[in-house]
Amino acid sequence: MRNNSDFIFVVPFRAGSKGFKDKNISNLNGIPLYVHTLNQALSFCGAEVFATTDYPINQLTGFPKDVNHILRESHLCTDGTTMSDVITDFILKNIKRKATIVLLQVTSPLRSVGDIESAKSLFEDSKFDLVMTVSKTDSSVLKYGLITDGGLFAPIHSSKSCFQNRQDLPSVYRPNGMIYIFDSEWFLENQGFATDNMGVFITPSERSIDIDSSADLVKAARYLKCTT
Repeated sequence: MRNNSDFIFVVPFRAGSKGFKDKNISNLNGIPLYVHTLNQALSFCGAEVFATTDYPINQLTGFPKDVNHILRESHLCTDGTTMSDVITDFILKNIKRKATIVLLQVTSPLRSVGDIESAKSLFEDSKFDLVMTVSKTDSSVLKYGLITDGGLFAPIHSSKSCFQNRQDLPSVYRPNGMIYIFDSEWFLENQGFATDNMGVFITPSERSIDIDSSADLVKAARYLKCTT
């Protein structure tokens, strides 16, 4: 079992948001949204915690003193910037040792410290390249397909699924963005997240909110009030 010092927590967030202005620093039950995630990371004693953002630290209310503030360059904060771009840049500039990255997204504040611990344990005890959280979703997606250039319908699962009752379809899970865990050296060599060797930790759908609007923020606030 690794020590927490073998893990580096990375919390990326930026100022730009077309649909919900300044969502990442908006208030969730009296605390800035990004602080919820940073506090979860700080609960792992001995682990290093980094926030990579284009917000200057003097604009971040309640920024925890034990978190490393990384001011991200503007070209890595555009709508077209991928998370792979952000993490690659972060590792190359900040990680000088072999480490395991725990990526926590600010827009998933309803994850628990227990979720993180369980995902960490799964990664440690397995040979997966990457471990991520998922939640159950509507199986009717298995009825869908793609249309080829020749007009042929190509089912994404099987032709049989297109005609089954929904309740008879296999369970389907979606990545929910709460937690991603991977080794830094593997990520650079792999040039991103994509791999056929992914492990998953299942989290309840009711906690798998990805905040993208003020309505999502209200929903998350209601959930927290009901569980605290």
